[in-house]
Amino acid sequence: MNEKFIAAVKKAGITGYKLSKKTGIPYTTISELLTGKKDINKKAAETVLRLAEAMDCSITDILNPVFVMDGVSGKCCGVGYVWKRDDDHMVLETIFKKKKRVIETKYKLQDFTRREDYDELAYLYISPLIREEKLKERLAGQGW
Repeated sequence: MNEKFIAAVKKAGITGYKLSKKTGIPYTTISELLTGKKDINKKAAETVLRLAEAMDCSITDILNPVFVMDGVSGKCCGVGYVWKRDDDHMVLETIFKKKKRVIETKYKLQDFTRREDYDELAYLYISPLIREEKLKERLAGQGW
């Protein structure tokens, strides 16, 4: 956690103490960010902006990657789904045939940026489940 922030502090060649003095942010806050006890993405925008300006970088240079689709839901082929974050990968949760399924994807959080991409990706993972279920039902009807 906070790898980008820590790297920016090192690159700026500044100590936590000097960063505190330069920004007016309590040293304990900066120390907690540097040790990973606190998540920089959960700090106030003003705090993040002060830190970035003090190190002469942008806020995106110090914020952790964000999975904007975390918790976003949709429906594909009649199957509801929710995108979730699993470390740095995306996971697709579905309720299919009254059973919860968690589909691990090979994609990282930053691989896609548009909602349309995630909808299409959901289709690519859900449609084979539906085809497999239809095949099982057809075979069961034939006495398999």
